[in-house]
Amino acid sequence: MPYPVALALTQLIEVPIYVVVLRRAGLLPTGRAVAVAVGVNLVTHPVVWAVLVHAGDAYPLRFVLAETSAMLVEAALLVAVVRRERCCWACWRWRPTRPRRWPGWSWRG
Repeated sequence: MPYPVALALTQLIEVPIYVVVLRRAGLLPTGRAVAVAVGVNLVTHPVVWAVLVHAGDAYPLRFVLAETSAMLVEAALLVAVVRRERCCWACWRWRPTRPRRWPGWSWRG
């Protein structure tokens, strides 16, 4: 199977799963969930492909190791993105609505 076909097939299968899980859990809005799902797949897919394309007789073992590693890397990336999104949302949500002034301090230098 050519690489572009394998990548498209992977995206076709995995992206909807990621989006449904991220949306149902209330972690990301749909657009960001799609972007994150495509992004994490684009990070791990080339490595998995390189490991499996010439596996030969060791294919079953390499498949298990490559897919397990990809799953762990994708999970770590998802956690990092979700934490960042939540942190940025919290910072934006609780930002002051106007600049604060301290006694004895002026905005004019």
